Amino acid sequence: MDHISAIARSHGADETVARVVPWFFVWHAQYWVARAVSPLLFSTYKKLEPEMKAYWAASIVSTVHAVYIVYIAVIAIETVDIRTSTNVNITSPESTQANIVFIAYLCSDLVLALFYNAAWPGWQSNMIHHTTGIICWYLMNQGGFGHCLALCAMITETTTPFVNQRFFFDRAGMKAGSLYVVNGLLMTLLWFILRVCLFGWLGWRMITAMRASILALPPLYFATAVFSYVVGYSLQLFWFSKIFKGALKHLSPPKARTA
Repeated sequence: MDHISAIARSHGADETVARVVPWFFVWHAQYWVARAVSPLLFSTYKKLEPEMKAYWAASIVSTVHAVYIVYIAVIAIETVDIRTSTNVNITSPESTQANIVFIAYLCSDLVLALFYNAAWPGWQSNMIHHTTGIICWYLMNQGGFGHCLALCAMITETTTPFVNQRFFFDRAGMKAGSLYVVNGLLMTLLWFILRVCLFGWLGWRMITAMRASILALPPLYFATAVFSYVVGYSLQLFWFSKIFKGALKHLSPPKARTA
């Protein structure tokens, strides 16, 4: 594995950018395809404001990206041996490729977020998330470190289709239906398993098994690894608390909800 890490760290900034650009256009093209087909497939789409039509299409691409990135991340995570490795510098061609795809998607979606900014819900947190994600993933890819952290974060994208579906149900006027509740409960459960438990386990591995290799990183890379994990996990816990409260509200008896 060490020779694979050395190869990954030899990749320069120009190569990273060159590999990101084609995938940027792949994701951006999917957005315009979603804009073109949505009026033909969804009656709700036709009733939306122009800004929400864009958000709808971006959410479709977000779901497609989530499915694909989880697929390649699951494959890649086997190549970095996260369960037994004590070296945060271990990378592989598969993990590097997953990072490239993820960076490209964040760049594509950030362009849309910058254009529509306040017209989209949660635009501030979205732009902060995308900007910091691009910087951190770029540094991890260029520096050949932290791919185990990056891949675990990508696997948590499993929850994204459920988050997007919640938006689709809301806009379709289906918040009172059972499908909306089931989707919300699945989102809550998966969020707990992946974004709370899995990410928490990763932090434990970083402290107990990878501490020496993390401390040996150059200052910029060390700060990136620690910042990415601490801020990322704090946000997961914060969002889970809000999601969990929402789930309890839906499950509570009618009288308790109005109390």
